[in-house]
Amino acid sequence: MAKKKSSVLPFKAPAIPDLEPAVGDEPIIVVDAVYAFPTKSRCPKCKRLATRATSTRGEVQLRRCLRPSCRTTYKETGRAI
Repeated sequence: MAKKKSSVLPFKAPAIPDLEPAVGDEPIIVVDAVYAFPTKSRCPKCKRLATRATSTRGEVQLRRCLRPSCRTTYKETGRAI
């Protein structure tokens, strides 16, 4: 008796790609510098703590005294964190 040839194809596993990224595949992350400013800042003219930040540009923060008779605008520098 002759053997019948099976019609079932042998299983062939698919190729598995490397899971480790190549040297140039890492994403480039750009982080801007972050600065910390004091929450309580004294006005250089009247020496009061009643000040408010009006704007921040990089490491320089513009602040204004809230005392009605003073209203001085000055710069406060922050430290990089």
